[in-house]
Amino acid sequence: MEQATQDPEIKLALREATDAAHGLGVFGVPTVAVGGELFWGDDRLDDAATRLE
Repeated sequence: MEQATQDPEIKLALREATDAAHGLGVFGVPTVAVGGELFWGDDRLDDAATRLE
């Protein structure tokens, strides 16, 4: 598993995913996006689930 951290393709995929998340306004984890609204933190997961209904 540690070898994967040195794989250039995996490093690039992580960088691209991180950049995309920052572009959406994500600044911490967990963050869930529902309909363009961000729900940040464990205490907001229920709110995100409710928004999906």
